[in-house]
Amino acid sequence: MQASARRQRGRLRRKRSSLRSAYGSSACSWGATETIPWKTLVSTFTQALADLGWIDGRNVRMYVRWTGGDTNRTRALAQELVGLQPDIIVTSATPATAAVQRETRKIPMVFVSMTDPVASGIVARLDRPSENVTGFANLEASLGGKWLELLRTAA
Repeated sequence: MQASARRQRGRLRRKRSSLRSAYGSSACSWGATETIPWKTLVSTFTQALADLGWIDGRNVRMYVRWTGGDTNRTRALAQELVGLQPDIIVTSATPATAAVQRETRKIPMVFVSMTDPVASGIVARLDRPSENVTGFANLEASLGGKWLELLRTAA
């Protein structure tokens, strides 16, 4: 084998290893029951990852858990997901996010579909990630003025 081919192969191996360690697994905890809208959301998320080249079972492993709104189950699933030691945890809804946050301050977490992550104590501020947690709020109090403006325009 030529020296340049060996170097290239070594770089590719290091790159793949780096990607595996950075994105090798993710765990998802969805706060709702396993219903059609939530299944669609997870399916869309999985497809978006695939579009970016992250294929479940090939170069990323997703562990999806449904809490069903049960507080005891939420805590148990949070412990289970943290025990899997994924590279990142994605949560939906405040109870699932809070449960996972109680279990780890090391594994990066991304939350979605939270009403008020600041008021619930998940993050200190929306404009800067805190500790190992960041994410997207589905409602923001400062949008209230904009909603009223839109209602006036529509009326």
